[in-house]
Amino acid sequence: MTFEVVQREYAKLRPQLPRFCGCETCRGAGTIAVDMQFLPDVVTTCPDCHGTRYRREVLDACAVGGEVLDEDMALWACDADLAWRARGAGWRCVLAPAAVAYHHHSPSLGHASSAKHLLVGRNRVRLLARNASRRQLRRRLLRIVAYDLLYVGYAGLTERTTAPLTGRIRGLRGWHADRDRAPRDVPLSPPPGLRAALRRNRAYRAGAAR
Repeated sequence: MTFEVVQREYAKLRPQLPRFCGCETCRGAGTIAVDMQFLPDVVTTCPDCHGTRYRREVLDACAVGGEVLDEDMALWACDADLAWRARGAGWRCVLAPAAVAYHHHSPSLGHASSAKHLLVGRNRVRLLARNASRRQLRRRLLRIVAYDLLYVGYAGLTERTTAPLTGRIRGLRGWHADRDRAPRDVPLSPPPGLRAALRRNRAYRAGAAR
């Protein structure tokens, strides 16, 4: 994602979004370009959002126990957790179609490793416990359980691991502790479905094999 693209998209969207969560200083880019006069510009981390791309008001409003990004959810879904909490607090997230982000998939734990399977399983449950409203859980619970059972079975057959199941069990054990507030009902995008998940998994595997 280039700084110029983010700036351009922000300029188009900003007048319509009085509660846009993007940082005002860097316009949601996470970095700022310092003019060095006769030398090339120096790109540095934004001093206000410290690279998070969020406004300070958003981070303060979403902090839980003094923490903005939950260290217990590090490496997977802590960013989704923050974005969901921001939506619940009344802030808006918008799509910038021209922006392109490059993500290095699973550089820390490795795709399909047992450590990642366990972490994803646990944090997936924690994400729902913290942010899904009762209405959303009632409407989607059967589909969520069916998808997760299929995923656990698929991982067991293809990866020979029970880590996805172990992670989800750990998440369920902490369900009541994580569900210490009544989440607001935030509109969600339609689930991509099982076929999309399989296509995504094939793409991940192809990338990891290169």
